[in-house]
Amino acid sequence: MTENRRRREFLLACVTAAGSAGVAGCLEGNGNPDPNSGNEDADSTEPGDSGPDGAGEDEMEEFAESLRVEGSVVEFENDDVTAASFPVSFRTDDGAVSAVGFVEAATDGSPAKVGVALRNTNDYDHVFRSRLLPPFDTRPGGFPEDRSGDADAVYLVPTEEHGYADGVPEVGRDGEGDWRLEDSIDDWVPETVELGAEEVAYAEYAFVGHPDASNTPITTEEYRFSGRGGTLRFSVWETGAPGPVDGSMFGGEEVPEVERVDRDVSWYHEADEETEVYLKPSAEEVETPARIEYELVNRKHERISGNPDGWGLYKLVDGDWHHVAPAGVHLPLSYVYPGDTEESTLRMRHDEAVSCSGERTADRLGGGTYAYVVHFGREEERCAALVEFDAPELELEKPDGAAVEQGEGDDELVVTSERWREAKESGEIDEDSMLPIVFERVDDAVDAEDAGELIAEQVYRGRREYLPHSIPFLKDEDVDSVVVKSDPGLRSSRFRDEGTVYRYDGETYRARYEMEQESD
Repeated sequence: MTENRRRREFLLACVTAAGSAGVAGCLEGNGNPDPNSGNEDADSTEPGDSGPDGAGEDEMEEFAESLRVEGSVVEFENDDVTAASFPVSFRTDDGAVSAVGFVEAATDGSPAKVGVALRNTNDYDHVFRSRLLPPFDTRPGGFPEDRSGDADAVYLVPTEEHGYADGVPEVGRDGEGDWRLEDSIDDWVPETVELGAEEVAYAEYAFVGHPDASNTPITTEEYRFSGRGGTLRFSVWETGAPGPVDGSMFGGEEVPEVERVDRDVSWYHEADEETEVYLKPSAEEVETPARIEYELVNRKHERISGNPDGWGLYKLVDGDWHHVAPAGVHLPLSYVYPGDTEESTLRMRHDEAVSCSGERTADRLGGGTYAYVVHFGREEERCAALVEFDAPELELEKPDGAAVEQGEGDDELVVTSERWREAKESGEIDEDSMLPIVFERVDDAVDAEDAGELIAEQVYRGRREYLPHSIPFLKDEDVDSVVVKSDPGLRSSRFRDEGTVYRYDGETYRARYEMEQESD
């Protein structure tokens, strides 16, 4: 079987087997319903059944697995570029499933071709709105992500292998050797497509440039074909140079390992033209308040896996990275297919901020060099990018609303937070279970090697109210210990027995539960 034939079979096998245990994961569609789908009065055409020829169950599973892992990626022979289409599957609420992918690369004798295998999963005949089905329009045109003018458009033009198109437009090569549409742009596909129960249809398109040869040909861009059924995207890059085009302001800099990250880190500023997977920032030098957009780019010939919710922000201080955000992440698993990107947004602020839905926020940050790390990358790697954050130094200040009393000795204070006082007055928490923490200054030599080094940006993270309610008060030379009553519901083994030791700004402190209170 030729490679082109294999790719066609591969798409058809996926939609034929959709719903079976072996290949159900092949079609994880993202289509949206159209309230007008199923309008029986609209003009329609009835394509013939063009299901796969002799594809056995084992072959179907193999094809489906290949589509899941490799996605749809080809190298154009005549242009020295690689192209990928994604997503590889779509599903509509009225029962259509489709698999999309390149079936031929562009050569001197033929344009690149994209196949769409479509199946009616209903046990009855149905009329589907073609604008819900990839490539989502009766005359499908795609545009670069940041532009929508006709001069930059590319088209998916029906070929003779299209099961339900109204004619086959002419395509050809221009004087520069680029494949283009040679007919007028027209409505090539009817508004509706009728399929019988469980019927499978195959549609093939040529991937070509605008008919006007003075307009931009297919080039290294990301093209989007959008409609009510979703967005079908094509990414095109130079075959031998998949890496980032723009250099990094941190180019040539060496940075220490990020010890808190459980894998090797692949840095954007170390990426070159041959780097296949990298994290591209919209900016590398920002001032507070800042909003940075990141794209994790996959230009491998197979998908990469990772945690879409996983990220970390680290600050570089005295040659070490310190984790400052977030306190924790969920642990789902997802994939980024060849040519696709995983986008995220990071907000950085010097002052306190409320997190925005869908965006990652780190507030109370001082100026300095930070690393943004995402939990995607090549095998055994995470991807990361540096950012220089221009903001005032973060000062550790005594909290507003903290009540301060003299302790049992002249060198001891008792500091109580508003939250502790409210919990005690309301009785929402049993007072006997509210455990104060004793913070005391200790000799630098005592357990100094085991002390956790803190920076100001870490003090305000997570359930650490005890830190701003203690350390600023211990800066007074006349105070050796502070009894902290901050988080009434806090329970941690770190503060039992001998407690835990911290270092902050050159001083060493021990934190432990107040023994008399704990023994109750």
